[in-house]
Amino acid sequence: DNGGGFVKCGWSTDDKPTSIHNATGKSRSEKKFFVGKGIDSCRDFSSLFVKRSFEKGYCVDWETQKAVWRHICSPDLFDFNAGDVDLIVSEPVHNPSQLKEYMDELVFEELGFNSYTCLPAPKMAFEHFVRS
Repeated sequence: DNGGGFVKCGWSTDDKPTSIHNATGKSRSEKKFFVGKGIDSCRDFSSLFVKRSFEKGYCVDWETQKAVWRHICSPDLFDFNAGDVDLIVSEPVHNPSQLKEYMDELVFEELGFNSYTCLPAPKMAFEHFVRS
């Protein structure tokens, strides 16, 4: 789930997903740059400038989103080759087609996945209900 506050990700065999901040942060006092789960290691949150990729439920900052997804695909979190796995992503209901195109570009060109499915969460839940 590529949510506005957190990305919930994991393997289909996991009991529950891993939650990762869908944001980057820059600490003025520590002089460090944090991405995703790294934000939790910040020691001085009062000096942390947080940049989120989502506003009003839609992705508006693709550079931040790219950084978060690269963090997710890094060996620090999930060590895998993107070309060897299939990706399932939830998207906002009534997501504009231009945002879908940006997501396609991110998934295929930037991250190197061979295939993925991107659907609104209610549609995924319906499909699961119908098939079980």
